[in-house]
Amino acid sequence: MPAVPRSWRRASTARTIEAIVDDLRRNVGEGTTAPIDAAWERYGRALHRAMAELLEEFPEEARPEALETADYWISLGLTIGLDRPHQARRLLELIEADEGERTALGEDAAAFIEEALE
Repeated sequence: MPAVPRSWRRASTARTIEAIVDDLRRNVGEGTTAPIDAAWERYGRALHRAMAELLEEFPEEARPEALETADYWISLGLTIGLDRPHQARRLLELIEADEGERTALGEDAAAFIEEALE
């Protein structure tokens, strides 16, 4: 798995998204942490569920970095898709040459969006 440059990592790579959410909930109102954004929480939970099976293959201590890496690559992919849609399509065709697999990815993407945003 590619390493995420330190400057691109979100805070708290040593904990899972679940632990981060729990921490934020405990600290709200104490002046140490800003109130948690419900949309970010939905996204974090959707990411965690989407990767649950894969995360089981990682040692416990490597799981937070795996989630951070996935978050980074999702963000990078979304940025490419928004800023350079033609190149995003070409890149996806390079990454996944089989049209049926790209269709399955589209279905997975729709399910992820539904869980994360709606």
